[in-house]
Amino acid sequence: MLKSWLILSLLILAGPAMAQIYKIVHPDGRVEYTDEAPENQPVQPVELPQLILQPGVPIPAQPQASDETNSGSDSALPASISLSSPQDETVVHGSGRSIELVVNALNRPDGSLFKLEHNGAQVLTSEQNRFNSPVLFAGTQTFRVSLVSAQGDSLASSAPVRIYVIP
Repeated sequence: MLKSWLILSLLILAGPAMAQIYKIVHPDGRVEYTDEAPENQPVQPVELPQLILQPGVPIPAQPQASDETNSGSDSALPASISLSSPQDETVVHGSGRSIELVVNALNRPDGSLFKLEHNGAQVLTSEQNRFNSPVLFAGTQTFRVSLVSAQGDSLASSAPVRIYVIP
């Protein structure tokens, strides 16, 4: 809203300054546009198209993801999760080590758990939003995280994240 008012104010204030624009073609062929007509050169007035201003569209506030999960959020909203680290298509140098995986969760119900899948097999379950991966070996590794309720019902699942481990 503030941005719209600022732009509108600048356009209103700039209106008188943009009253007339002139095109000057110099003897060497160079073209110049100016709002001041020189006295010693021929000029051509330029008609600028009228600006069409549209009102701004309000953007609804988005829930904020935090480093920790949003426990106890409104259970009417669906939960959503994603792996924020590592990013998809990341290259990791050095096999035989593990990496940290970080999960972002929105609208996580109380008592729910994260389940980490590595290459299609469930490997870890945790209440925390951070995992240390199993030891990684050279090749493509795929990770996915699921959110399950305390009763074991699936609530949400992340998109798969592929990393490439090179020796």
